[in-house]
Amino acid sequence: MCGIAGIVDFRSPVDAAVLDTMNQRLAHRGPDDAGTWIDGGRRVGLATRRLAIIDLSAAGHQPMASADGAQHITFNGEIYNYLELRTELQARGHMFRTGSDTEVILNAYREWGVDCVTHFNGMFAFAIWDAARSTLFAARDRFGEKPFYYHHTPACFVFASEVTSLLADPRVPRRPNPRAVARFLTLALVDGEEATFFDEIRQLPPAHRLQLDAEGRLTIARYWNLDLDRVRDPRPAAADAEEFRALFRDAVRIRLRSDVPVGSSLSGGMDSSSIVCTIGTLRSGGEPPQNTFSARYQHAPCDEGAFIDAVTAHARVSPHVVWVEADQLVHDIERFVAHQEEPVAGTSPFAQWKVMELAAKEKVTVLLDGQGADEVIGGYPSPSFGYRYAELARHADFFRLGGELAAFRRTHGTIAPALRYLGAAVMSPSTRASIRARYFGSDALMPDAWHYLRADNGNGHRAPRSLRESLYEQATLTSLPSLLRYADRNSMAFSRESRLPFLDHRLVEFVFTLPADRLVSRGRTKVVLRDAMTGIVPGAVLNRTDKVGFATPERDWMMGPLKPWLRSVLDRAKRRAVASPAAIDREWDRVCAGVGTPQNLWRIANLELWQTQFIDRPPA
Repeated sequence: MCGIAGIVDFRSPVDAAVLDTMNQRLAHRGPDDAGTWIDGGRRVGLATRRLAIIDLSAAGHQPMASADGAQHITFNGEIYNYLELRTELQARGHMFRTGSDTEVILNAYREWGVDCVTHFNGMFAFAIWDAARSTLFAARDRFGEKPFYYHHTPACFVFASEVTSLLADPRVPRRPNPRAVARFLTLALVDGEEATFFDEIRQLPPAHRLQLDAEGRLTIARYWNLDLDRVRDPRPAAADAEEFRALFRDAVRIRLRSDVPVGSSLSGGMDSSSIVCTIGTLRSGGEPPQNTFSARYQHAPCDEGAFIDAVTAHARVSPHVVWVEADQLVHDIERFVAHQEEPVAGTSPFAQWKVMELAAKEKVTVLLDGQGADEVIGGYPSPSFGYRYAELARHADFFRLGGELAAFRRTHGTIAPALRYLGAAVMSPSTRASIRARYFGSDALMPDAWHYLRADNGNGHRAPRSLRESLYEQATLTSLPSLLRYADRNSMAFSRESRLPFLDHRLVEFVFTLPADRLVSRGRTKVVLRDAMTGIVPGAVLNRTDKVGFATPERDWMMGPLKPWLRSVLDRAKRRAVASPAAIDREWDRVCAGVGTPQNLWRIANLELWQTQFIDRPPA
């Protein structure tokens, strides 16, 4: 796990001082080692900050060269199946000088070329300079767990794990992207496309590879995707649960590979609880208990302490808890905003920030986390139930639809939420966007904001028509990309590594072949996970029908201890005129009256904090 950076200059020699500064700005991502390399012609420079996880020796130093010096790599991430690939590559005649997964990538590239990425099970962003071909080859993992930002002009190609590092090169502009700002304020959208909040800074999309030739020509192509048309033949639910359990168990097993301490995040929900309890089945009695890390809240409905306690009592763990308070957010806000680099849509990522801080204090370097399960297995009630019911209605299967709605009522005590979910699912994208965009009224944003939103509504995006299509949208466009950015920045801010078993591509590919009723049925979400974890996860957690999520007591904070601070930030935002003063005051009054949503105010405040940190002054 590392931070990476690099420069390819087409008109002048690489500036070693700029490359060094780029690397220094990634020190938090890799405190164990630092390295830079510039080719003999001084047209290419690579840099790495290393967090040593696999092969802690000096042999794992990066940038790393191939045995003949023809290729050099800078790599951020983990290849979980590196041991199996190493054995396969040795059988094909490749030699290894280290025990690192970095060298596995190098030899895989030499064996399979750009198709090497299809052999990797892991999270990664890497760049290889191939001197023999005068080509830079880069790739990002299937879901985008690891970041890859770049700036490309006829004069240069500059890339890095973080925008702050890119901005060390004076050729990279430091300007806001007005379209991203408009989408964030009105639609709460972040991270779901190549463009970023920074004008002329882009990100390599997940599941894509990149090639840059000596003339500066850039080619970007997708190397992996989910097949939405492939559905397995019907078979007993028990068989699907058994296969899911085997795939999930192996996904957890290979993510425990590490030469440093490994623990787990534990929220009290099904996802993190499944990981913690599965680890318990994989560990021998002679090993010390696994460390778990949880966020708790005093006197808050979103506190999940009872479920956390149920898991820690069931599994053999050493629990660690951080009590997250509003005053901590104010104290840490500048560091939090600086590390996130782009605005965040709510305060829940701050709770994850405090969990990672706690893990750092306890000197546990790697944490397994349940991120991704909701987007893959159907955990969010509104889209999951809504698109399941809409799909039944579209196929005129009203008998089954009636049975599902009746089961929802029995499970949840009322049918009203199910009807709301169904209504939201059949709404067109333009109508949904228009409703959300007018939270603040037509006078809310900068004059050209509506131009961007109208362009979005007409971009040809089709609304999901099934649960499977909805999950694909969540995993690739709306929900998961932002959650992965939060997880990466929060963990790396404290030099920790976050590993996500639910995003093992083998498991995800399997889930996307299941019929919809294996995911959502009889008033329950995540059916196949519940079935697979029966007897492994405590029933008190497994049988939950509420969905808290990794939430903070946001309204209580903002209308309580954070109210004076929030008002002061909003007053600063009014002077910037990104959102109109009248709209901000109107929404403030609505939230104070208990009818508005505090997330709207948070987005304006967070955008103001971001612009102060990144646009008004150079990043530190």
